[in-house]
Amino acid sequence: TLAVLVGSFAAYKKELPHIWQLLEIIETPKWFFRLLALIVNRYGGEVIVASNAVRDHWKCHVDSAKLHTVYYGIDASKIPSEKSSLRADLGLPADKLIIGMVGRVHYWKGQDYFLRIAGALACEHNNLHFVMIGDAFPGYEYLYDEISKIIQEEHLKNKVTDLGYRTDIYNLIKGFDIFVQPSILPDPFPTVILEAMAVGLPVVATSLGGAKEMVTNSETGYLIDVGQAKESAKSILKLVLSQEDRVKFGLRGKERINKKFTLNRYKSDYSKFFN
Repeated sequence: TLAVLVGSFAAYKKELPHIWQLLEIIETPKWFFRLLALIVNRYGGEVIVASNAVRDHWKCHVDSAKLHTVYYGIDASKIPSEKSSLRADLGLPADKLIIGMVGRVHYWKGQDYFLRIAGALACEHNNLHFVMIGDAFPGYEYLYDEISKIIQEEHLKNKVTDLGYRTDIYNLIKGFDIFVQPSILPDPFPTVILEAMAVGLPVVATSLGGAKEMVTNSETGYLIDVGQAKESAKSILKLVLSQEDRVKFGLRGKERINKKFTLNRYKSDYSKFFN
């Protein structure tokens, strides 16, 4: 990644082929973005990007002929066959719909937006429970205070469970009914969306970054705007009110994984750069 610059300099000096993988979308500071782009363009060979969103971000300063999109893939064989323990662990009845998100606690990951959307839904629908998974990036623990404040403002006490850091992600998201990806800045390629699709969940994601290439709007889920909690809640409400759509969108998401985002396809596409 761009965190490792020395390899490009060494390869350039020794006249060796160099393959760089760009996972980042860097919007600010602009001078830093331009500096890194200059280094990539000058010292990098082939550049593999995680999504077209990443490619489009860099192509204004990096030779577009160098940029190649290779999507990550999911190994569906690693999804456990056992039923999720989430509902039982939380003591939720069968008629409660679970709407959840997964992500490190960070200002751009959208925990606050998720809770604003939750508030817009919960004020009129009592059959919903919201689950957050992920802990804070070091130095961002103060965001928990903001999360607690929003829960109070949106009257979400006893309607939200924060599970913090967990490693049994597939077990947990298999217990969701609807998955939400609420990032408020472009996420280059949020693989958790693929994980949610792989277990058959409808996905609602902000229309930013790589999510736009993963979620097919109105077919596998919905793409929503940032900063529009009430409008976004309306999209999720369509899924809340229709079990048929939840199942249909989930099945289409699985089909999309099998066609476009398998681990075998990822390996095949990636290995072409080493021939």
